[in-house]
Amino acid sequence: MMTDWFAGQQIATAMAIFVNSWPAGVGISLLMLPVIGTAHGVSAVFLAVAALIAIGIVLIMFYRQPPATMAQAKAAGRLGMHALVAAIDAGLI
Repeated sequence: MMTDWFAGQQIATAMAIFVNSWPAGVGISLLMLPVIGTAHGVSAVFLAVAALIAIGIVLIMFYRQPPATMAQAKAAGRLGMHALVAAIDAGLI
């Protein structure tokens, strides 16, 4: 879905937001769910998580197809020196 909606320069920003949303969600849940559980019990934690899942399902129902414009595919080729160094750095990290 990410690559369907975003192309070119926008894909880097979209992927950065997408990749960071998972640990941010984990961090928020580690802060909030114990507070809810302490105040209202474990059943309230289950209900809070179920409510978030229900919100996600409702949002999926409003999903619309991406615009019809497609990015042009480039011919296969070799990586430039800058891209090669960036890929090696990413692999080392």
